[in-house]
Amino acid sequence: MKRIILLLLVFLLLVPVNAQMIVTTKNLHTYKYQDVIFSYILMNGKAVITMFKSNAKQIYFPSEIKDKKGNTYPVQSINLFTRFGSIGMAFLPRYKKQTSVVIAPGIENIDDNCFSTFKSLSQVTIPNTIKYIGKDAFPKDNNISFTMPSTIRESDLLAGLPVTVAAEDNVAEHPDYAAQDTPAPQTSDMKAPTINQQSTAFTPVTSDVDINIPSTSAKRENTFCLVIGNETYQQRDTPNVKFAQQDSKTFSEYCIHTLGVPEKQVRNITNATYIQFIDGLRWLKKIAGVYGNEANYIVYYAGHGIPDEKGHCCLLPTDVSINDVENGFNLSELYQSLGSLTTKNVLVLIDACFSGNDRNGDIAMNDEHRGVMIEVREEKVPKNVVVMTATSQKETALAYNEKGHGYFTYFLLKKLQETKGKVTFGELYDYIHREVSRKSVVNEQKTQTPSITTASQQAEFWKALSF
Repeated sequence: MKRIILLLLVFLLLVPVNAQMIVTTKNLHTYKYQDVIFSYILMNGKAVITMFKSNAKQIYFPSEIKDKKGNTYPVQSINLFTRFGSIGMAFLPRYKKQTSVVIAPGIENIDDNCFSTFKSLSQVTIPNTIKYIGKDAFPKDNNISFTMPSTIRESDLLAGLPVTVAAEDNVAEHPDYAAQDTPAPQTSDMKAPTINQQSTAFTPVTSDVDINIPSTSAKRENTFCLVIGNETYQQRDTPNVKFAQQDSKTFSEYCIHTLGVPEKQVRNITNATYIQFIDGLRWLKKIAGVYGNEANYIVYYAGHGIPDEKGHCCLLPTDVSINDVENGFNLSELYQSLGSLTTKNVLVLIDACFSGNDRNGDIAMNDEHRGVMIEVREEKVPKNVVVMTATSQKETALAYNEKGHGYFTYFLLKKLQETKGKVTFGELYDYIHREVSRKSVVNEQKTQTPSITTASQQAEFWKALSF
């Protein structure tokens, strides 16, 4: 045993190590963010994250770190290899549970081998502030879905090649990459789509509601949440929905931490296909089958909405074109399915519009279908269902670019933050209605008026309901 230790010490002395990057107990600090404990070192007034402790499947790496004295330092790099110098992969911890990594805007470097030991990693979000991604930063054998600036080539990352990016709009590093996203020329008998799909999802923006998520001691053991964020659509004629993934992610965090819903009872589906919509509703029905009227339900959706020729509203799965109304998920079917659950209370929150527009207010449907938005019907809901929707009639559910959310979702989260979840449905709706109506006019010069839909039997009783 002594011989093995001696050989290891000799090996460490012989291997070249960047002295600035050696981690010791003196320069190692910790910072807790959203229940994740990060270890970091300071270099020239900036932080380098070297390790974390968490069993969560998704890890969000913050762009700022605060020390115990309240000093704030920007995070420049993530280097989960740093703590062990260059002594080899065998000494690195194996992160087995983490399936998703989100890197906050502001972080510039992802160092060599950084996430190489994340055995289950399948989703990575890289901001447009990244300047360098090191060699073998990600596991090569995983089927990873990257959300990142178009100036980075996925093939380079999966091949383990280092990537240098000067800025988001700098395509000089990979001049052939832009050509890959260029649509093929259209022949005379082909109809070009109105809008080409974005090659990547939108870069998350960290706002006040994403950082300061209050925790509660209350436990809602009988509440179940189905959360869907449809941001990236598969069809080329269907634009992505700005910040929808961040909307659903943060709302899920509020369900768990602020409302006190057990994590296993919050199902967050990102970029749900039609089958996944059906599967989510089947999950709720299974819950109802064993909990009966003791369970409460929250259903949240951010993504595209679409009306059919008769004005009936549909939610749009990510494998369906916005010009293919027949395959949308009909709202009346959703309400009927939720109404059949043996429960007293189902709250439905929809950050979508049914005008055929995207979150920028641009018309997303092609010329053939634009007329269907003229008369949008208000779907009837069962007596146990309360529906809050982002807009009224032909309005657009807008993106609050400064906050990185839809307007509706941002003020929903803001009210939950301010009240720590102790709010009635009436108070929540009044706040969202007032703030969205005002801010959309002032900031966007467009009207967005949230609406409420309840059964006639509910009268004013729904206002006293709470989570």
